[in-house]
This record gives sequence, C-alpha cells and structure tokens, in this order.
Amino acid sequence: MPIYLRQSTASQEIPLGYFLDSTDGNTEETGLTIANTDIKVWKTGATTLASKNSGGATHISNGVYYTVLDATDTNTIGPLVVFIHVAGALAIKVECVVLDEAVYDVLFGTVALTTITGAVGSVTGAVGSVTTVSDKTGYSLSATGLDAIAATATGMVEIAKAIWNRARSSHVTAGTFGEGAASVQGNVTGSVASVTGAVGSVTGNVGGNVTGSAGSVTGAVGSVIGNVGGNVTGTVGSVVTKTGYELSSTGVNAVADGVLDRPIAEPTAVFSWASATLRGIMQHIGALSRNKITQSTTLQTLRNDADSGNIATAGTTDTAGVTTRDEWA
Repeated sequence: MPIYLRQSTASQEIPLGYFLDSTDGNTEETGLTIANTDIKVWKTGATTLASKNSGGATHISNGVYYTVLDATDTNTIGPLVVFIHVAGALAIKVECVVLDEAVYDVLFGTVALTTITGAVGSVTGAVGSVTTVSDKTGYSLSATGLDAIAATATGMVEIAKAIWNRARSSHVTAGTFGEGAASVQGNVTGSVASVTGAVGSVTGNVGGNVTGSAGSVTGAVGSVIGNVGGNVTGTVGSVVTKTGYELSSTGVNAVADGVLDRPIAEPTAVFSWASATLRGIMQHIGALSRNKITQSTTLQTLRNDADSGNIATAGTTDTAGVTTRDEWA
C-alpha cells in the first residue's frame, strides 16, 4: 500500500526501512548516517532522480528510520517513489502518492465530502455530470455568468421566455395577445413601429392612449370587436379610403387652392399664354370687364387695377372704320 501525501505541503513524515546489513541481509542497521543526498526522489513524469530537498533520515528503532518531506518534495501530483542505498545496508524503496490538497483533506482531514458548508473555490478542471441542482434563493449570477448564458442561442431563448412569462403573469389577467378576451388597459407612450405581420383579433377594449407616432400597419388586422376608447395624439400613418369622413375647413381650402392654381393646357391656344391657371383666367376676364383700355393705331393696352402699369397688350388693325383686335397676350 502506498503512502499518501498532500501536494506542496511541508512537514510530512514517512518511514524508511527495514535497513538490513548488506553482508548477511538480516542484521538491523541502527546507526546509519543518511543525508538528504542519499535519499533520491522520483516524481511523476520525471526522467531523472532528484535528491531530497533538505534534511536526511533519523533512526526510529529496529533499523526503521523516518524522513520529513517538504513542499518542494511533494509539489507534483501523482506517484512518488523514494530510493535509498547507503554503505553497509541493503537498498530500500518506498512508494508514495501525492494527492491534490482538497482530495487529501477529504480523505484524511477533518472535513467529510458531504459536510462542506463553506464557499467552494474556483473549479478550473472538468466537472462531471450533475444530475440535480436545487433552487437557491438570494443567489445571483456574475456579469461573466450572464454573458456566458447570453452568448448561446438556447440561453437567450430561455431568458426571453422567462421575461415574457413574468410580464404576462403580472399584467395580463386573462386571454392572450393572439386572441384574447381581456382588456388592454395600458398606455402606449412610445413610438409604435410598423406592424408588418398579421394582428390577431382583439375582443376586449383598447382603453389606453397612443401618444407616440403610430407607424403604418401593412399586414392584415384581425377584427376589433371592442371599443377603441383612447386618444391618438401622435402622428398617424397613411389612411386609405374611408367612408363617412369629411375634410376640415383647412383641408377644403387647400383643395380649392389646388384646383384654382393647377396649370391647364387648353387656354394656350385661346389666350396665347402657356400654363394658365383657372385663377389667372378669371383674373384676366375680370380685368377686361373693369380696367382701362388704351387704344393706338396698332396696339390696345389693358391697364392694371391702379392704372399704374400694363397687364396685357393686343395688336389692332383699322379697316374701313372697324377695329379688330388680336387676342390679349
């Protein structure tokens, strides 16, 4: 059976012997002088023997000696073999095994494996399978732990599920968002992005206020059976054809101005100016009926309302007392 040693630990005594006389192989040698250089140590993975770090061996009784190994002698985990051959005695060999500190303490210390109540240090090696981990209240993940979970697709899905279930259980008392009978009573205060998918039917009342900008809804909207009782105070996206709606006075004026100022092509041939508008034509006709017209031999001139300038001219001819006029330009 090997002697178990604790890794990198000082003051670990091991027995050496029996040291027997090299001549008869029976007489116990009790007065040997054994230095540290006489004690050779082989550590796991080594290809050479090393002298014991310090201190030799001391006789106990009946040819049995002891030596004390220190932290240097025991710094390598695994099998450790001690060889000694001094003058006058037969060679001996002692087999040992160096264990990790925690393993040694569990096996030979005062703390059993099942009663570790303190903090467990960092685990840098591989950990075997864990079949059950009980819930712990009051514990939290470190930033590194959270990053590790978020780095995997599965971890992100589980986090999203937990957040959704938490929010749903806290704020929705019945039904679901897909097709629910519960009322959605909260306010939407932020900007509502475009909804491109299908929106399920809402049978409850939408009672909150939409105060942000509402984007266009391009997908299919399910039936809304309840009342939409909130106020829409933000910008509303495009509205398609609606029956039963009417324009405000500002809207009516804007349409009228647009019609009056819309360029039309037909007057070009008649009134001799391009891009005429209905407003311009009406102003021109009105001026002909009320404004001053001056006459010369070859030119008639239409004056403006204040008689301070010309607004149109027309060439004229006088044949046998009859005056003809080209179109106003």
